[in-house]
Amino acid sequence: MWSRKSRKIPGYEAAGPGAAEPLEAGLQTADVVVIGAGQAGLSAAYHLQRRGFLPAGQTTGSATAAEFPGSYVVLDAEAGPG
Repeated sequence: MWSRKSRKIPGYEAAGPGAAEPLEAGLQTADVVVIGAGQAGLSAAYHLQRRGFLPAGQTTGSATAAEFPGSYVVLDAEAGPG
């Protein structure tokens, strides 16, 4: 059965332009979330990276929003890709 109740994914939280309060310590943001690390998901991540998107963990530090269009993360239920 489907539920419309929003759920937090540990380690990731959407922070849109209207985010009023800072994120909790240990949480990362991602502009694009790719669900599934199969052939289509890995292809989507590949093309996002080719267009300048960075993996969510690599967007901290000296990178600013003007230097890249956004960040992405690939989520999958299995331990490894494919």
